[in-house]
Amino acid sequence: MFKWGFFGLVLLTLLSCEMISNPQKTTQQITLDTILDLSTVDVYPLFETCQNFDSSTQNYCFEQTLKEELEERINEHVFEVYTEFNDTIYARIGFENTGKMYVKDLQLSELVKKEIPDFDTIFRDEVEKFPTFLQSSTKRGIPVHSVFTLPIIIKVKS
Repeated sequence: MFKWGFFGLVLLTLLSCEMISNPQKTTQQITLDTILDLSTVDVYPLFETCQNFDSSTQNYCFEQTLKEELEERINEHVFEVYTEFNDTIYARIGFENTGKMYVKDLQLSELVKKEIPDFDTIFRDEVEKFPTFLQSSTKRGIPVHSVFTLPIIIKVKS
């Protein structure tokens, strides 16, 4: 009987200790502000010619400057082509945080590769000669690396 009484007392002591030193449960609240869309940027890179525009038109100025400058540079070259054709190729142009541009990828059709074999080299050289931009793309105010896809229409007429 003394054994059972001692066992009961030990059991009661263990249970009462657990009730006395009940650890407090902490809760963490995790809130998500917004889901970041990493495929877009808030602000495009800023070319010197666009710096005096307000923020609502700077992205448009970037697009126009890039298009017009590249078009002008490519059209300075004379390509010897023997076949009339219209084709669209796609250039993925990267903009580093350092202010440099580069061609990430140039998707040429087989027709363009055949008719204008040096187009890839010329296009890449012209992009590398492009003047540096003043500010890189930003996402939530943080400078980020960005890549833009530029469709290029090639029209060859005799």
